[in-house]
Amino acid sequence: MPIIGTFSSAAVRGFRVSSRAFTKWNSADKSAEITLSGNDLVATHSTSTNYGGARTVASKAAGKFYWEVTYTTAGSEDYIGVAKAGASLAAYMGSDTNAWGFYMQGNDVYYNGALAFSGAGSVSAASVIMLAMDVDAGKLWVGVGGSWRNSGDPAAGTGHVNSASLFTGVAMYPCYISRGATAGAATANFGASAFSHSVPSGFTAGVPA
Repeated sequence: MPIIGTFSSAAVRGFRVSSRAFTKWNSADKSAEITLSGNDLVATHSTSTNYGGARTVASKAAGKFYWEVTYTTAGSEDYIGVAKAGASLAAYMGSDTNAWGFYMQGNDVYYNGALAFSGAGSVSAASVIMLAMDVDAGKLWVGVGGSWRNSGDPAAGTGHVNSASLFTGVAMYPCYISRGATAGAATANFGASAFSHSVPSGFTAGVPA
């Protein structure tokens, strides 16, 4: 007979069973250039040369979390990453010490106005961006289409794309920032749907509300 219950791990690859609520983009913590849709999971930037972005409703100051963002539409300049409450949404992500931003057009990660990790090429539209954050250790991993950048292994704690311990114990928010004459859009999966890729061992599947 079927077993009915609630799993503590919110979403895993291929199926979804949980009564847990998950975060969304925050309509009260976004730029005027950003429009939210799809139950506040789709963030679309206007065709503006101004930077504009959105943070999530929930932040996390402890624990390990995995989520995915589909790069729905490529803009002129797009960033996915994590940010503190004090990070500006009117500048590129990683322009100061308050955020780490994965720059899709360059496959790079920025922090404090400099490259924290240098990639090659660009990320194509419709790609699924994988993000894993260990707030206790202050580490961030970024991957695309099932492959972690920097030969990352979140389960082992290696290959993170930022300097460790720079956000240990600090409340961090998933974040999206874009700008340019071409409107960019990002569709987040914070755990309410099945993930496209496997959740690293030891990480919470999604970002609970």
